Formats: sequence, structure tokens, C-alpha cells
Amino acid sequence: MATGPWLSEPPPGLAQDPVEDVTRAQAITYGLMVVLETLSPLERAAFILYEAFGFPHTEIARILDRSPAAVRQLTHRARAGAAPPPPLSEIVPS
Repeated sequence: MATGPWLSEPPPGLAQDPVEDVTRAQAITYGLMVVLETLSPLERAAFILYEAFGFPHTEIARILDRSPAAVRQLTHRARAGAAPPPPLSEIVPS
């Protein structure tokens, strides 16, 4: 891609091939959907409100009609559920 005073540099992190960017965005979207489907509705709501929108636990508690301590537990469980699974080499057969 030609750059100069009239064309800005491409943003960092973007691939040279736009198809790679679209493929990466689709993979991230699919991965997020899979993770969110594994959470309960309350965990999903608490996770999104806290992680994506930055709501404090007290505000989420008011929205979900739960105590702040319960919301902290929900976000903790959601974060643990959203963590990637361990590699197969770390799973010990019984």
C-alpha cells in the first residue's frame, strides 16, 4: 500500500490482506458467542455489563436485583467460565 502525506499509515495490528482481518474478526465473534453460550443468563449479563461496559458491581446488582456480593461472585464465575480450557497435554486420564 502506498503511503504519503495524503494517505495515512494503516492502523497497527491490521494485516496487509483485508481477508485476514475479516477472518480474524469472524473467529473472535464466533469464539465469544461460544463462550457466552456456556454461561448462565445471570452470569452472561453480569459478565457483559462488567467486562464490556465497565459497570460497577453495585450498579449491576441494582439492575439484576442481586446483592453486590452475589454479582461479584457471578462475574468471578463468568470469568472462570470464559477462560480457555487447559491444553490436552495437561488433562490426566483417569
